[in-house]
Amino acid sequence: MNASLLFVEFLPLVVYILVDAWKGFRAGIVAAIICTVFMVAYNYYLFSEFDKFILGEAVMIIAMGLVS
Repeated sequence: MNASLLFVEFLPLVVYILVDAWKGFRAGIVAAIICTVFMVAYNYYLFSEFDKFILGEAVMIIAMGLVS
């Protein structure tokens, strides 16, 4: 596994934690959703296809973020 891909996998979680501590809950959720979109785009850029696991993770993060 590529180290940059592993970093991108955990990026929404890390960004949420940092932004939540700095700016609050709502800003953390928005930042996590933006990072999730970035994660899907970066994965597509690397492999020229969408990974089902990453798309499932993105849908779950976006859905839970919108609910919360």
